[in-house]
Parts: sequence; structure tokens; C-alpha cells
Amino acid sequence: MKHLLRLLPSLRSYWGQITLSLFLLLVLTGLGLLVPAIIQRVIDVGIKNEDLAYLLKSALLILGIGAAHAVLIYFQRYLSEWIAQKIGYDMRNRL
Repeated sequence: MKHLLRLLPSLRSYWGQITLSLFLLLVLTGLGLLVPAIIQRVIDVGIKNEDLAYLLKSALLILGIGAAHAVLIYFQRYLSEWIAQKIGYDMRNRL
């Protein structure tokens, strides 16, 4: 644990980027929880009432969530790698 605490000074200069990365991770988790809820509504409402318009809207919504998830996961992973590379660069320069 004490070794991890020694990394804190390196993290302080990237606090905003780390916060953004964690926020994106939280949003991605929320998006992952939306799809099962939509599928539940599709089964309970769309299929039960044979509402084709509702099924189509739900399918488009799931596709939109999937596309948003793909874009956000790209940016989150890119940002996480960027932070890791910058911290590694800073640590090498300090040595």
C-alpha cells in the first residue's frame, strides 16, 4: 500500500483527466444497466400488447445506446491509456 501512496504526487497533475475517466466509466455502467430495463419493457409492454411501433422504437433506442456505448468506451480507454503514458513519462523523467 505504501508503494501506491508514493504515486499520488504523480497523479495530482492529471486530476481532471482522472476524474473525467472515472465519470465516463460511471456513465458506461449506467448505459449497460439501461438495456436490460428496456428489454424488460419490450417484453412486458411491446410483445404483450403486440405494439409494433413500440418494438421498433425500443430497438432503435437499444441501437443508439449501443453506438453511444461504443463511442464512450473508446474515449474512456483512450483517456486511461493517455494518463498512464503521461504518468510513466513523468516518472521516467524524475528518475
